Amino acid sequence: NCLILKANYGGLNWTQYPVVIPGKLNSVYFINQFTGFAVGNAGKYIKTTNEGTNWSVSTLSSYDLKSIFFPDSLNGWIVGSSGTVINTTNGGNNWIAKNGIYGSHTSVHFSNVQTGWIATNLGYIYQTTNGGSTIGIQQISSEIPKEYKISQNYPNPFNPSTTIRLELPKKEYVNLTVYNVNGIEIERLINGVKNAGSYEISFDGSNISSGIYYYRLMTVKFTDTKKMILIK
Repeated sequence: NCLILKANYGGLNWTQYPVVIPGKLNSVYFINQFTGFAVGNAGKYIKTTNEGTNWSVSTLSSYDLKSIFFPDSLNGWIVGSSGTVINTTNGGNNWIAKNGIYGSHTSVHFSNVQTGWIATNLGYIYQTTNGGSTIGIQQISSEIPKEYKISQNYPNPFNPSTTIRLELPKKEYVNLTVYNVNGIEIERLINGVKNAGSYEISFDGSNISSGIYYYRLMTVKFTDTKKMILIK
C-alpha cells in the first residue's frame, strides 16, 4: 500500500494516510485545504475532498503518471510517460487526454492558466502560452474525399509555424507525427480517431532548432511521409 503524509504545525508533525493501490504514487497536489489529488504508476489517480482522510481511486491512463499541477481551482494538468498529457477544466471532475509531445514527461508547472511548462526525460522543456493549445486541428470540410492524401506543408521553409493538410476517406484511427532527421519523434500532431473529411493542422516549431524535419501520416491502410524545413 502507498502512504500519503500530511504535515501539521509547519512540518513538526506528520500524519500518515494509507491508500490501497498497487505500485507507487509520484506526485500530490491540493487546490485547497480539503481537496487534493495524487497520481502514480499504471495511470493511478486518487482524489480526496476531506483533507486526505479518505481517497477515491481510479485509473486515467495505461501509462505511468509522473506529475500533477493546478494553476487555479478548476484547471489542472497531469503528465507522464509515453507523451501523456491530461487536462481538467472543472476541478478534476473530468479529465481529457490532450495531444502529447514526445518523451517521458517528468514534471509540469503553470504560472497561470495560460502559461506552463513540461519537462521531459530527453532534456527538453516545452512551454505553452495559450493554455496548452499548442496544436491547432481544424476540420475544413466534411465532404468525404475519394482517397487518402497528405499535402506538402505550407509555408515551407517556415518560421516558426506551418500548416499541413490531410484528407481521410473514412472515420478511423489516425497518427500524424513529426520526426527529426535521426528518426526521433518530436511531436504527435494527431493521435486518435478522426471522422472522414479534410483537415488543416498547424505545427509550431518555436521550441525546436532550425533544420530538416519529417512528418508522417499513418492509418490502418495508408502511410506517407514528407519533408519540411525550419529556418530561424
